[in-house]
Amino acid sequence: MGNFAHFFWSSTVKQVLIATTLALACAATFAQSPTTITEPGKTPISAKAGAAAEAKVEARKEASAETAKPMDANGDGMISRTEYNNYHASMWKKMKLTKGMAAQSDMHEMMKLGAASK
Repeated sequence: MGNFAHFFWSSTVKQVLIATTLALACAATFAQSPTTITEPGKTPISAKAGAAAEAKVEARKEASAETAKPMDANGDGMISRTEYNNYHASMWKKMKLTKGMAAQSDMHEMMKLGAASK
């Protein structure tokens, strides 16, 4: 083999070996990366964290629906302004008032427990 052929052959083999090594390294890196769920404008999260977040959202929806049920006095599935105001007036009457004002801690407690509390 001539000098040019030897140089060409050895540089081509080196390039192939380097390209193969890089391809294997990239494949190993991607194989170890976690599965992600991405939506436009949102930070990628793992599938496990995404499932946990979805479960939390569903639990909050159910809790919200349960919290709203006592407000719906006539049971029509809708809350009128009168029903809303009556519900919160009943909560207000159950709170300990000081000079006509309720402590924030009492407000938070009533929001957690609803009108059935106290």
